[in-house]
Amino acid sequence: MSIAAFTLAAFPALSTATTPMAITYNCQSTHGRPDRPLVSTYSAAEAIFLAVEPATNPHADSARFPEISVREKKWSWEVFRWNSRNGDRDSQLAIRIDRCSGEISNVEFGLRR
Repeated sequence: MSIAAFTLAAFPALSTATTPMAITYNCQSTHGRPDRPLVSTYSAAEAIFLAVEPATNPHADSARFPEISVREKKWSWEVFRWNSRNGDRDSQLAIRIDRCSGEISNVEFGLRR
């Protein structure tokens, strides 16, 4: 029996959702909270970032920092604007988005804001 099959047999999920990378996440269903991730894809995390960026960083420099990086963490997404050619994000916005609730936290700007 594979480790994955053993894990699923030993710890059955109450509810699951799958990301494009086929990683399964369980959310704790409580009153008022969903039982599966609200933000389950890279594109959903990027869309949230693009929705809040104008209000939080109205002077975002999308010409100098044309890329949006979406990093998958265990229970969240880390999203920020940057320039991969020089590895810099300067004063651009970075946020963490909770995978289950969609809550935005850890709002940060680069060093020169």
